[in-house]
Amino acid sequence: MYDVICVGDVAVDDVYHVDRLPGSDQKVHARPLGRYLGGTTCNTAVALRVLGDRVLFVTLIGNDEEGEFIQEQFRNLGIDFRSVRPDNIKTPTTQVLLANNGEKAILLFFTAEEMELARSYFRGISLDGGRLAFTTLSLPVYEVLYEFKAPIVVSLEEPTLEWQPEAFTWAISHAHTLILDRRAFQWIYHEQPTPLNLSNERDKGSVENLIVTLGSQGSLAYSRKEGRTIVTPTIEIEVLDTTGAGDVFNAAFIHSYYISGQPLEKALQYANIVAAFSCEDHGPMLSQKAVQKANHLFGN
Repeated sequence: MYDVICVGDVAVDDVYHVDRLPGSDQKVHARPLGRYLGGTTCNTAVALRVLGDRVLFVTLIGNDEEGEFIQEQFRNLGIDFRSVRPDNIKTPTTQVLLANNGEKAILLFFTAEEMELARSYFRGISLDGGRLAFTTLSLPVYEVLYEFKAPIVVSLEEPTLEWQPEAFTWAISHAHTLILDRRAFQWIYHEQPTPLNLSNERDKGSVENLIVTLGSQGSLAYSRKEGRTIVTPTIEIEVLDTTGAGDVFNAAFIHSYYISGQPLEKALQYANIVAAFSCEDHGPMLSQKAVQKANHLFGN
């Protein structure tokens, strides 16, 4: 029995350091920092494994060098995985520009045509043996999850909604918890997230918990069960790299709320603390050092 079955995207991240992120019609000098395992669903799966949970990752990769790199990384991390490997799709790749202040810009190299092809490759995959499913829907894995009987957690970002507007409609009909970042909330609701407008009942479907991550400002969450909005601040840290912080938040929340059974407010506090400490390290992967610091501060 797996604690969490993660279904969705993985990518190979080529990361470059820049003094500042370029603006319109600007050039900047870049220095390569290395090649990493990435992708929003994958980053969450890795963080869950670091937190000690039993994880199965179901994903799509190509029959190419990048696909071999990803499989090797999974084996090294001790993550069980199932991969669909069609011949006519290349493994997704990204280029990440990381600035001195820890902020980043990310270029995604996966086309709309490849995404539509991916939809058919996930048909027929059976998910069983999991207490929970997690997805970012950055790959169209809807049909895989239709028959999943346990709770589903969905995290949506703006690029997913731009190419798959139906992702939000699907999420509010099937997710137990829906996690949005600030840009995704603005894309859906056309306004900034605030405690007041988060409690508004429109467009929530059957979602039990609606969470909005706010980066350095922490998070907001509306609980249908408790009938209230929870404002959770984060902590001040020395930011080195914010890449993957939202994915780490997802994993820490799932681990605390669903696997460890913590109350919603405590789980949100823990997720913010773990995500904050993850920004003290380079790369999207959660480190044991960050977990230990968070557990010490949280009293675990």
